[in-house]
Amino acid sequence: MNAICGTFVKLLLIAAFSLSINSEQTLEFDFIVVGGGSAGCVVASRLSENNDFSVLLLEAGGEPPITSKIPLFAPFMWNTQFDWNYSTVPQSNALKSKRNYQSTWTRGKMLGGTASLNTLNFIRGNKFDFENWEKFEGAKGWNWKDVLPYFKKSEKSYLENVDSELHSKDGMIPVTNPGKNNEFISSFIASVRDIGYDFNDPSDGNQLGVGYSQINVFNGERQSTYVTYISPYRACRENLRIETHAFAEKILFDENKRATGVVFSKSGDRLVAKARREVIVSAGAINSPQLLMLSGIGPREQLNLHGIQTIADLPVGENLNDHIGLLIEFKRPFQDYFDDRLIAEFFMNKSGLLTQFAFGTAFVNTPIADKAKEYPDIQLFLTGHPLLDSKDDLKSLLVVVLNRPQSRGHLKLKSNDPYDHPIIDPKYFLHESDVKTLIEGVKIAMNISRNMNAEKLGFEMKSFSAPECDALEKENDDYWECIVRHFADTLYHFAGTCRMGSEDSEKAVVDNELRVLGVSGLRVVDASIMPSIVSANPLASIVMIAEKASDMIKAHHKQRMNSEAKSAENKSRFEEL
Repeated sequence: MNAICGTFVKLLLIAAFSLSINSEQTLEFDFIVVGGGSAGCVVASRLSENNDFSVLLLEAGGEPPITSKIPLFAPFMWNTQFDWNYSTVPQSNALKSKRNYQSTWTRGKMLGGTASLNTLNFIRGNKFDFENWEKFEGAKGWNWKDVLPYFKKSEKSYLENVDSELHSKDGMIPVTNPGKNNEFISSFIASVRDIGYDFNDPSDGNQLGVGYSQINVFNGERQSTYVTYISPYRACRENLRIETHAFAEKILFDENKRATGVVFSKSGDRLVAKARREVIVSAGAINSPQLLMLSGIGPREQLNLHGIQTIADLPVGENLNDHIGLLIEFKRPFQDYFDDRLIAEFFMNKSGLLTQFAFGTAFVNTPIADKAKEYPDIQLFLTGHPLLDSKDDLKSLLVVVLNRPQSRGHLKLKSNDPYDHPIIDPKYFLHESDVKTLIEGVKIAMNISRNMNAEKLGFEMKSFSAPECDALEKENDDYWECIVRHFADTLYHFAGTCRMGSEDSEKAVVDNELRVLGVSGLRVVDASIMPSIVSANPLASIVMIAEKASDMIKAHHKQRMNSEAKSAENKSRFEEL
């Protein structure tokens, strides 16, 4: 049903759904989706399109604040109640400028998840990312040709002059590229082209080149998966129930290792929701593996350590991927950019500075790149919008991203208490190749930066400074290695902790239909299933995964329902005889 419900009816029903659940009430649904973030909203929406299915969506956070609509306000939601506020363990090879050598990891804790507070780049990965998933990881059906229809299914393109074979105007998430009138972005693009790269479509699967970044902003507002997949239909679908501030503590299993429900807490009560068909975990690359391990799905040795009975001995929490990058800062005078008029302009007209969230994006090869002409190993993106740096300065950032880190970390339980944050160790720069590649990427970025018209546009490039680095000869590889090890940090692109692979793989947690191995009735659908992180900002690929998984789930249960109907018909005929 595509009709948008009336506002009054919508508010009434949302209010009814948000009432406290009686702890004695029995909740039973066909599907339970744990996590109302980027993937979970897609799955809950797509499954509830079928009126034969009842769907419960559990979200640990609440409604996104009104500020989440404002693209430029994303950083103001970090480190608040809308953020899980994770942090890593100290790193031995990186983060040397950080307190205790630790990184803070932002994750959205609200409907829409991290898509409600991220920086909105909606770019697909490289075609070789998906070819390699299938070729080397046993992820049959996940090559570029197979995933492209789901990228298109999610996209409502407002892009100009793009290939209709690659983009769609009929999907769910509006995609725009508003950087064309931004002088700073234009200067960046010209500088990248000067070193030999062509103008490109960053989502064409080939990537190599430079262009305007594609982002999920429309009419000046953020378009998260909550805004696009859930909000328009929330009050219209009686078969979809959403519980916010509902913290999932454990997945329940029967004696046959079939997932039968979820224990969750809400308003001080511990409650049980039963699943007739499946439990789908879409809590993200941190929360999904934590919930699986708390429920007995994980490395036996680790579960034994915390007194958790093992149901399936799987490498949950291993293979932690993250993009690490270096931020090159450009400063400019404050000039009273932010005042009450901007807020009024946004809410009254959906216009003004607060809507001007735009990027330029380039994918480039370092001299040590594999498949140098087809598989760029560095992404550069420039923020064309002003970010508040202090009361005196604004800043713009040129971000140098290591596309395909070879280092892998892990996530482990701190205890068997679901409210204890897990132990997160990304093991940044465990592989020397990551450092060498990022150094080469930084040198390319510095060359580009110096050829931009930054000073003419009022920007001053900020230099790096750390005592250990300042003592070295400027600009040589030792200097840049020192800078990278001190200042490179997370880009909040976490993946891989419930790895997809072939059923006989010792590294896999889920199969190529995202079913958890060793049990039944349980799937994981989010970034944690990526065998290796895609070579781009991951949101578009996460939505693609959720779209593809939803079709798999619906097809499986349609076949099952047809089989059950046929069995019932045969039984009826037999009884008549």
